[in-house]
Amino acid sequence: MSPLYIGAQNTSNKFLGNLASNPGTGVAGDQYFNTVSNRFRFYDGTQWIQLNPASLGGSSATPAASAAALIADGQTQDGYYWIQFPNEPAATQRWCDLTDGYMLISHWSPNGTTGSGDASPTPGSTSYATSYGGFSGVTAAAVAAPGSSEATSDWVWDADTRGTQTGGSFFRNSTANSTDPNTSASRSYIPKTYGFVWQYAKWGVRVSVPGGTAANTSGGDGYNSMDNFSPGTNNIDQIYVDGLSITQGPPSAGGGRGHIFTIHVNGTNTNGNNAGSTPGFVSGGNGNINMASHPGTNTSSFNEYNNNSSPYNKGSATDGPFEMRLQSDQTSANECIYCRAWYVLIK
Repeated sequence: MSPLYIGAQNTSNKFLGNLASNPGTGVAGDQYFNTVSNRFRFYDGTQWIQLNPASLGGSSATPAASAAALIADGQTQDGYYWIQFPNEPAATQRWCDLTDGYMLISHWSPNGTTGSGDASPTPGSTSYATSYGGFSGVTAAAVAAPGSSEATSDWVWDADTRGTQTGGSFFRNSTANSTDPNTSASRSYIPKTYGFVWQYAKWGVRVSVPGGTAANTSGGDGYNSMDNFSPGTNNIDQIYVDGLSITQGPPSAGGGRGHIFTIHVNGTNTNGNNAGSTPGFVSGGNGNINMASHPGTNTSSFNEYNNNSSPYNKGSATDGPFEMRLQSDQTSANECIYCRAWYVLIK
């Protein structure tokens, strides 16, 4: 076919139609449609350049709705993409797993491998999601740091200056005897998901329950007074455990909370009354663990828990939030639990 000349009068620029390969040397500005790549190409004076449309998730102007949308678009590389959830005012860069479709919605890293919290409420230098969770390429930056969550009683920083204890992190230390989560007996952390509908979650947490000095517990030096399951309540909507609870919901359409995981403290070096019965619902989701407090007065000790081998499944997709509570039903200077690092991914 004869080329179509384009541009100003007497121009030498041509549109060469549909071709399966580059036609050789052209004039800067010449164009054709490559039928193999299904993309337009133009000659820049030296070589043929392919014109690619803006990639989905590649900029804030072209955000994806989810990691699943990126997979459907044909993208395969795990990494950071621009994502905008349904009720989110602007797109946010989120790390996405483009094999299984998970997105990182919450992340806090420790400042090193010893487990002690950072010297101030800032993210650490070692990526917790990468080094502990195995999610390659996640930076150490904080994602949805406490203070920005949807909780009315958000997690707070504590440098842990009791006695000879060292380090610190986000914690709960009750100042009221109560099973009401709306009191100081509980601190909640609810990363914002802006109405995103999800069904599956992967999570990991680094938890420390330090023993105290003899002056703060009748059990003597190195004991903690956490009470395992709280007496008088088996209600997932109340404070039912001395420890860390992970739940989801309720969604905007109504319904109750769903149990994901519970860490209850009742074992060696524990001197609580442990009078509560085990709620039946803690066997659901990823189950529960009976964790011993850490001996001595050094809070750099910690335990690690995650569900990477068995992701949580709600059973159906809803927009119910992901919630973690550090909680207790008693006032005590020696009932401290610290969450030093964590990650949460949903799809």
